[in-house]
Amino acid sequence: MFVRYRVRLATSFYSNVQEAHDAITMVTGSQQKTLSNIQKALALGLQLRVGIVRVSEQQDIAATRHLLMEVGVAEKCIGVDRTRGVGRGAQLLQEDSVSALCGKCIKSRCAVTASGEVYPCIFARSFSLGNVLTQNIRSIITGPTMRETTELLSQAFAQRIREDCDPDDEPCDPDCEPECDPVYYPPCNPDCCPETVASCEPSEE
Repeated sequence: MFVRYRVRLATSFYSNVQEAHDAITMVTGSQQKTLSNIQKALALGLQLRVGIVRVSEQQDIAATRHLLMEVGVAEKCIGVDRTRGVGRGAQLLQEDSVSALCGKCIKSRCAVTASGEVYPCIFARSFSLGNVLTQNIRSIITGPTMRETTELLSQAFAQRIREDCDPDDEPCDPDCEPECDPVYYPPCNPDCCPETVASCEPSEE
């Protein structure tokens, strides 16, 4: 089914050292299972990106990237991000609901969970915009809650830029690794991963 519908996959991966990886996931054998499924996805020709989240000093990010490339993940399809105080990350880092965000989540995108909840970003769980099981998606993304949330976050991100940025340092924007565009992921900048960009597909009427 994944092959038939050209599903694009994303997974997190934590360390080239099995013990360090499994200690983070708290699931014995999770590293080997993840590696096996990564290789299976690539063998099937599925589009795949992998995110490495910095959690502990035992991870060895460079060696972990190298391992992923050895099993076939394209270098440009591997992102690295810090731990954010959301979900399980809140057990390691206490952040307010805005500080945990990267600053990109209100730029023409939103996330819909399996339960139908709509958020500005998968990390922005404190800002529910509605639920597609009870509301029309168009009414959600054009409604007052979306507008109010966009304004609130825009002001917060602008304030962060004013407080944290060095005027002589360009670009002066909140860090976002990876920058997650649901349609054109990874972002089409010099780090673009061609095989995961779905913009050059025939359209069907």
